[in-house]
Amino acid sequence: MSEHHTDPIAHLSEPDKAKFEDHLVRSSSFRFKCSTRSGKRYTIEFPRYFGTDEEEFTKFRWRAFANRRAVTAPPPKPKWSTTTATVKPATMKWSSVVQEGLEINKKPNGAVPASIAADATLKPLGVVLLRFMYDTQHLPQYAGLAPHGLANNGNICYMNAILQALFACRPFSQMLTAVRHLSLGRLESHTPIMDALVALHDAFNKSSPEVLTPTGFYASIARLPRFSHLKWGRQEDAEEFLGYLLDGLHEEFVDSIKRLAESDIADLRASIKDPQTLKTLNSALEMIKTGQINGSTEKEDNGWMEVGANQKMAVKRQVDVKPSPVVHMFGGHFRSVLQVPNSKKSSITLDPFMHVQLEISDKDINNLYTAFEKFATVEEISYGDQTAKKQNLIDKLPTVLIIHLKRFSFVANDESNEDFNDYEIVSSKQRRNKTSASQTLPPVPTHTKTPETGGRIEKLHKKIEYPHRLTLPASCISPNVMEEPTYRLTAVVYHHGRSTEEGHYTADVLGADDSWTRVDDTLVTRISAEDAVENGHGGGATNGKSAYILMYEKAGV
Repeated sequence: MSEHHTDPIAHLSEPDKAKFEDHLVRSSSFRFKCSTRSGKRYTIEFPRYFGTDEEEFTKFRWRAFANRRAVTAPPPKPKWSTTTATVKPATMKWSSVVQEGLEINKKPNGAVPASIAADATLKPLGVVLLRFMYDTQHLPQYAGLAPHGLANNGNICYMNAILQALFACRPFSQMLTAVRHLSLGRLESHTPIMDALVALHDAFNKSSPEVLTPTGFYASIARLPRFSHLKWGRQEDAEEFLGYLLDGLHEEFVDSIKRLAESDIADLRASIKDPQTLKTLNSALEMIKTGQINGSTEKEDNGWMEVGANQKMAVKRQVDVKPSPVVHMFGGHFRSVLQVPNSKKSSITLDPFMHVQLEISDKDINNLYTAFEKFATVEEISYGDQTAKKQNLIDKLPTVLIIHLKRFSFVANDESNEDFNDYEIVSSKQRRNKTSASQTLPPVPTHTKTPETGGRIEKLHKKIEYPHRLTLPASCISPNVMEEPTYRLTAVVYHHGRSTEEGHYTADVLGADDSWTRVDDTLVTRISAEDAVENGHGGGATNGKSAYILMYEKAGV
């Protein structure tokens, strides 16, 4: 039978064809032979997807076929099957994007979550995300992930360590599982970061302990503008990468909710029976649509009037952020109180945060508790010709608390070293000054060392004790917080060596069975609970290994 070339999307309407072509644009392509059920054979040119080689592309080329069928056939009622079956257009879910071959309807590893059994109708991504935040009955069960090493063939240990920590985070893993099982595949994807995360997370669901290669994930995000600074083979800062990743994921989620059709929103509202949940949902939708929260408050001088317990007035200003699962999991609020002498009103500013950066250079700071107390210490600042007092408190607790221990600091050349016995001078390359576009994240810190600045970068190796169960000190919590500020440790990201650009990153992660695993790229080792907090007691300049990022989840989550 002779071969001939054909346009695989010629039968689509012009709008759909434009969407499809826009979605499939890549830098290079491959030619593949395929055949139809009638026996006709074709040679079709396909673009490159997640991977950087033909083998990886082959794994994902099914997406083109599945998506094309999804827009040309009537939607049959979806159902689970325990055997390999032919793909039917409307049963195509996100997992079909990342699974190999034609086993699209095969029951996934483990039991089907109860929420899926109760509601097998696939929904647009925005609906799944809103349900994850506000309708908890739709949360999939957390079954945990099998430990997997990640290959480091391009100096990407910073990325590997962060991915291990995120996948060990129960709410984050639940969210990716919900997206995988409950959301519809789309002809045109606007969520490349989420797509790459779900694909890699799906690979972690395999029970066999083989090493995974994250080059496909790297290739997917490296082509995005926000990650354009990433260079294969060059070490990056893990904390900075985490900030960019969560920032980009947040923006993709907000955009997905914005794209929901009014009919989808109406169906979602109709499915929610609890009045308070519905009210919260409506406020979130209004915030995403307009940038403002419903409700009225007495406003004065570009702020909101607040009356304290002592009847003292305060002008409160709040930086609002649009809700997303990222903010829902990692987001909190700082409460900054400024008191000016002889003023009848104090000034209160509520700022969002995605992680807490703790100064640890003070001699009196040797554990997380004292670091948080130092964070909330009242400080005196210049305010015009007066000296005002300022204090930072935590006004809203996040579900997942990410703590960044500030181990890298710029020190002027004329400063004495006598107070920096735990520091080591780092000879690193000049860092680029990168900024983040998201309003949810604080400015990403940069580390610079140049002769012009007359300073140097120094790494602090001092040990900082961190417990498995952390209760934040009352001195750093706002009176508005009514819940118990208690967390449990789920991940530790370590920095080894002298420089963020020339060192190494590893991670300790807590599994679903409450056992700890140490992951050093491809090396996966079971460790004890005591080993996971040992660095806080035995860390130091002797081995260059320092706890750098700590991830805690609210107790009971």
